[in-house]
Amino acid sequence: MDTTNLPKTRAEAKATGAKYYFTGEPCKHGHVAPRKTKGACLECLKVEWAQRSEEHTSELQSPM
Repeated sequence: MDTTNLPKTRAEAKATGAKYYFTGEPCKHGHVAPRKTKGACLECLKVEWAQRSEEHTSELQSPM
């Protein structure tokens, strides 16, 4: 994702109707990545999605 054209603040993103913004500052987990206007860091979401996918896959593979 090209971050050069993203709004710099959450307030600016909300005002313009953008879905993402980029501050250049790390999130609480140290990722320097774009964030959703609702506040979530995209890299944190990727980690969370991968963990949930792994959990779901292991649940499906476990014998009943």
